[in-house]
Amino acid sequence: MSTAALILGLLGGLFGLVVGLFGYAAGGILGAASGTSLVLYQLVSMAIPIASLVGGGLAKVNAFAAGALMLLSAVGMLLLFGFNFFTSLPLVLSSVGAVLALLSAKEARAKAI
Repeated sequence: MSTAALILGLLGGLFGLVVGLFGYAAGGILGAASGTSLVLYQLVSMAIPIASLVGGGLAKVNAFAAGALMLLSAVGMLLLFGFNFFTSLPLVLSSVGAVLALLSAKEARAKAI
């Protein structure tokens, strides 16, 4: 299960980076048009997919931390961008990867006891 969580987390993060790049560009355009600074929006739109990438990379080493990061990424992307055609793929991939990583952590903890 941890291998599947690794693959799904990495794919969710890669597809999420595409959405994050559009969010970063939108923050720049809207910030320039309105005269306000949307740097925080831009940083968060790039940090959320990176959390899924890091979570996917941690899936073999620390499954609980990997699941938490991927779940945080999925919830953050849902809150920041909403659920639509473009965010559906990274949201589903990161969410399923998070569930698999958390189940893998539970299974590893049960074997350790």
